[in-house]
Amino acid sequence: MGEADLADLQRHRWLLESVKGRVPIGPNWLAWVESALRALSGTGLHAKEMLAVILLVDGHVRSTAQISLGVTGTGEWADNFGRVLETVTGDERYPALSALVAAGGFDAGADDAEDTFEFGLERLLDGVEALVRARATAPRPSRSVRRARRVRPSRPG
Repeated sequence: MGEADLADLQRHRWLLESVKGRVPIGPNWLAWVESALRALSGTGLHAKEMLAVILLVDGHVRSTAQISLGVTGTGEWADNFGRVLETVTGDERYPALSALVAAGGFDAGADDAEDTFEFGLERLLDGVEALVRARATAPRPSRSVRRARRVRPSRPG
């Protein structure tokens, strides 16, 4: 999960188009989820948290692929975006955006997409690692506390 998935999506642009609505659930998808779950086993994450981690990383991969392939915009959109950024520089309504443009935040570079992907993936995984570590060091609640957590009061109304 990660770089290999991004490379697959970039090589096979049609994959992004085919999963706009729902992910087709078949043997390959099931094997992918199984491998991700195996990677997360033993981390102390709960079942829903493991699924959330898988979906979080998958979402980052898909959005990076969409941006890098221009699926979310056309050439005309990119040209218009560039013109808007040029007009924003110096506009007092957008000081932070102006500073970012002036500092070269939108300047294209050869490794930008890869660097941006790696940066985002590392931040996501840092967060997951922090959660796993917190689980490993947190005292385990007593059986009566765990039982009390399962009992949920009914909502008024």
